[in-house]
Amino acid sequence: MPKLILSLSEKEVKFGKEILEKHGKEKIAASNGKYLKMSKEDFQKLEAEHEKVVDLLNKDFPIKDKELACQAIEIYRDRQSHYWTGQVTPEAHKDLSEMYVIDARFCKNYDRDFEGVSEFFRGEMT
Repeated sequence: MPKLILSLSEKEVKFGKEILEKHGKEKIAASNGKYLKMSKEDFQKLEAEHEKVVDLLNKDFPIKDKELACQAIEIYRDRQSHYWTGQVTPEAHKDLSEMYVIDARFCKNYDRDFEGVSEFFRGEMT
């Protein structure tokens, strides 16, 4: 299983400038506060949930079963709520799913078994 949970310093180096520009200092500080309060078990659970989402999407991609896609999205949305402050809106999910397609760092994570899974995920999220 790949390492999905980054330390705050790793996140800052990898994504800092772009998330700061998009979300602002206050939201980033609040999100980091939630992140720092998580236990090792919380991180492991969230990492396992992410793997389940990716597995479900890759299993569903060739057969296009709405039930599997809905299950993946439900797990995904619950998982995101552990990192976000405030309400995770449908618009926020749409923005994230777009990022998973256009940003190679995320795309390769979802397109693990099949090329196009990230685009499929975006389509199911919107």
